[in-house]
Amino acid sequence: MHDGGASGLKEKALRGGVSKLVSQGVMFVTKIGSMAALGRMLDPRDFGLIAMVTAVTGVLSLVKDAGLSLPTVQRATVSNGQLSNLFGSMSSWACS
Repeated sequence: MHDGGASGLKEKALRGGVSKLVSQGVMFVTKIGSMAALGRMLDPRDFGLIAMVTAVTGVLSLVKDAGLSLPTVQRATVSNGQLSNLFGSMSSWACS
């Protein structure tokens, strides 16, 4: 492998990492801004309910597929049974 390919890959990885970092920062600021706006507009009781739901859905989004999507994508073939188990575990998280 020559240096041009490795250098190009390094640059792409760096650009991807920077863009992910910037997008995460924008999402964070947007979420904080929307919570501040809701805090000003809603009654304390209603805002508390929104805050509780936001916390629960935030945790569920972190563990939504229990890390099974990456190994599934990396497999050359996936059987129907494996897909059934994968989507079964995902739906059990969504229903709880």
